[in-house]
Formats: sequence, structure tokens, C-alpha cells
Amino acid sequence: MAGRFPFTKWLLQFQKDSTAVGDLARRVAHDPEWTDPPTLEALESQLLGAGCPQAILDIARRAWRRYASDAGARSRP
Repeated sequence: MAGRFPFTKWLLQFQKDSTAVGDLARRVAHDPEWTDPPTLEALESQLLGAGCPQAILDIARRAWRRYASDAGARSRP
């Protein structure tokens, strides 16, 4: 899934949103050490390694589930 439509590309489209996902997108956009996570586990590991609080992890998990749902809808004929 990540190779076809990367999570970061999906997330960054929400930078202008006044939502928790928009906040996460802005944080990611300004993080020079950010790398695109290929899995939810990689996303969690990256955020934990950066010392993100639980609230950010929860938002990221919700964003990943939405991303996975969107990516699944894109791959259907």
C-alpha cells in the first residue's frame, strides 16, 4: 500500500485543515527527520522514538486507519 500512495503524501493533503489530522500533517511537514512509514507499526515506532505524547500517537493511528481505508478504496476496480 505504501508504495502505491505513500502515507506521508496522503497526510500532507490535510495541512490546511483545522483538525487533529491537520495538526499532525503540519507537524510532519516541518520535521526534517520524518521518513515515510510503510506500516502502522513503523509509524508508531517513529513517533515513539521522537518522544511524541500518547495523544499524537492516537491521532496518528486514526489517520493511518483512514489512510488505509482511502488507499483500499483507490485500489478497487
